[in-house]
Amino acid sequence: GQTSSKKSSVLNFVKRRLWLLIAVPYAIGILWTCAHPVVSIVTGELKCRGWFIDENSLDAGNFRYNANFLAPGSKQNGGRRISSLCEALDKQDMDNMDCQRLSSDTFEVAKLVPISNAITPVSEAIAIVIPSSSDWFVDPYHNGMLQFMQRLATAKESPWLAKTVLLIAPTSSTNHTLAETVSSFLDAYLGTRNGSDVQSLPPSFTTAMIRNLLVLDVASAPVDEAGVQTPLNEVLLMPQGRRGVLPNMDLVFLLMTVYSRANFLDTRRYETHFLLHPHAESSRRWRQLVASQPLPSSVQSWLNELGDLALFARTLALGPYPAHAPTLERGIDSITLQIRFRGHTARLQTQFILDFVKRLEGVVRALSNLHERLHHSMTQYLMPSPRKFVSHSEYLIPNVLLLLPLVVRAVSLILWQMEGNFDFSAFQVVVGIGGVVLGIYEASHYFVDPAALTVLLVVVYGSIPAAVRFLFPTMKNKTASYQSLHFLTCLTAIYFIIPLILGHVSLAFPSALLWSLLIGMLSHRPQRGVRHTIVLPLLLLITWPPILVQQVFGYYSPYISFVHLP
Repeated sequence: GQTSSKKSSVLNFVKRRLWLLIAVPYAIGILWTCAHPVVSIVTGELKCRGWFIDENSLDAGNFRYNANFLAPGSKQNGGRRISSLCEALDKQDMDNMDCQRLSSDTFEVAKLVPISNAITPVSEAIAIVIPSSSDWFVDPYHNGMLQFMQRLATAKESPWLAKTVLLIAPTSSTNHTLAETVSSFLDAYLGTRNGSDVQSLPPSFTTAMIRNLLVLDVASAPVDEAGVQTPLNEVLLMPQGRRGVLPNMDLVFLLMTVYSRANFLDTRRYETHFLLHPHAESSRRWRQLVASQPLPSSVQSWLNELGDLALFARTLALGPYPAHAPTLERGIDSITLQIRFRGHTARLQTQFILDFVKRLEGVVRALSNLHERLHHSMTQYLMPSPRKFVSHSEYLIPNVLLLLPLVVRAVSLILWQMEGNFDFSAFQVVVGIGGVVLGIYEASHYFVDPAALTVLLVVVYGSIPAAVRFLFPTMKNKTASYQSLHFLTCLTAIYFIIPLILGHVSLAFPSALLWSLLIGMLSHRPQRGVRHTIVLPLLLLITWPPILVQQVFGYYSPYISFVHLP
């Protein structure tokens, strides 16, 4: 008797304090995530983890760069412009280099094979993608890349080279972006996908397996609308790929190690923005807002990193994705480095560019020594600054805390609120809606016009309530039916979000944040009131797929179709 009374008192206490069990973990999860993190699970310290060098790689920070790249002259080649990579390399007279221009005139690719090495140099390759040029001998960046390739082709200058090096550039006659060039090159090198009609490269060019691909977009930025440039170096090291895929962290920190000592990153002499996402303007505005507040410097630093971490996650979830993103989908370790020099003299910009090309030797040397495939070191990660990272394992606990309201709500429904009156017709409704979701996802592949797909969604979603009333006209206990649907919805949300927590935290956090609020914290009952007649329909309208997709995502991704639609 005493045992049963104790159980009854505990159950009554839980019932009275149910809102605490739901709200407290939710609040702790949000605060923990924003602190990125308060307590590091991996290190056990009150800080994020810093950069590191892979144990199988060379420490590129100790390399010595003896190359002296010459600045280009404006009167080289008799004053005739050479806008073709292959034509420019032909004038370099290198026996161990071949160049190919596709008949489709989309891009050109140069292949450099080391003359002598202890291992077979044709087994693996490093690919470098750069923009096109109107004159390869006059433009400082492209002229420097020609000298760089010539240095790699000389066994005396580069005896360490152990891999084939591919240099890819779009033709000057096309308007292809670097992203389009990367996609075309992959189709030509590895085989076409999605019905592409790109011409294949000759077999002599595709013998080596591409281990790494670097997209190096270096240029002087145009003047602003006022015609005045503020001296500023903007360096964007962007690792993000589609579907939450990221390159090995070794590659990110390799480029950081090599270029952290570059003259254009000397913050004592030049204003420099070094970011890990493409949202430079948003980051600048956020930093200005933080700087305008009377806060301690440590708090301002934390807020600045929090803003950049959120923009990093936003890029993973929504884009825009860097040019190397298609390469990650092919299982190739790759990254994009975009640099813009603003407001400097032409001589200083040339010095910056040649210093960049000179240090590229350290990147190629480290990658040439490393025989490693794309394995996602540190699983997945977010980066609040170029020297810090937060692995997804750090966010495992706070995201689970965000899901606890769904778990607590489901347990309370099945243990005492429904009192054994589970309505199996609700299960049939959920299965039916799941079939509708699959049908909508399949239809999204055929409805090219977004308006047509929106009409389909309106018809389908509008017919669901009528179908439920027609199929189940004899539901006597509406409360039990609502509670049964609520219970199944909680389980469905948990089932969908847990895989995201383990693999794509950028989508897991907003999903858990929204679903726990709408499903776990709100008690859905068959009653009328302001919340049921105004608030909930308004939330449903804002998060309705045609509105959310058009305003945020832009297309019906698997996440929208399988996770968000229910």
